[in-house]
Amino acid sequence: MSLNTSGHIQLGLLAEGMPGALILSLVPSFRLSYPQIRISVCYASLDRIEEELIADKMTFALVYEQRANDFLQTLSCGTLDFIAVAAKSYVERRGPLERVEQILLADWIDLGDHMPLVSRWVNASDKNLDGIFGHVKPAVAVPNFHSALELMLAGTGVAFLPRRMVAESLQTGRVVELKVAGQIPPKPLNLLYRRRNSRQLYESLFLEHVMDHLPLGSHSGVA
Repeated sequence: MSLNTSGHIQLGLLAEGMPGALILSLVPSFRLSYPQIRISVCYASLDRIEEELIADKMTFALVYEQRANDFLQTLSCGTLDFIAVAAKSYVERRGPLERVEQILLADWIDLGDHMPLVSRWVNASDKNLDGIFGHVKPAVAVPNFHSALELMLAGTGVAFLPRRMVAESLQTGRVVELKVAGQIPPKPLNLLYRRRNSRQLYESLFLEHVMDHLPLGSHSGVA
């Protein structure tokens, strides 16, 4: 007797757009194996994602930040490594981007006017960059990583992006990695889901698929 594997997975992803691309890349192979399981994708803030998971309005969410929560379970999916990159055309037009000061004063593309990624780099650097950073504003402030990627590839400026997002462009030489001291510390990738004693078969199948296809670290177990 065949098991009923039908169901509906509601998948939450951060509004910034990354690491959503990583788990979305698993959807085609999952759907080939289980075509009767539907998937809906919702982009939201971390606060809303946690609320929706606890309220059972969302099944899973892939995030790179998470606060301790007794109602949620975490499956570690490796780390997200950020690097400073620019299109080769931008580097050739701008001139040398070798010293930290030169890079900091480049045309930055970041997630908002407060430049969260650049500020994390400045804080992690062993050089005293606060004086320079206080005068730096983003050339372009964007809402998500996909927008930053498109603008960077077009030669607009420099951006901190996940290495996985630019791996192919780095290989072809279209994009250049800038060697900056004190890179942004890696962020852990976590799949979040509601803690419960038992779960639906379609939920367990999705968890198994993620575990088989994403690089995983230690996790708290799959119930």
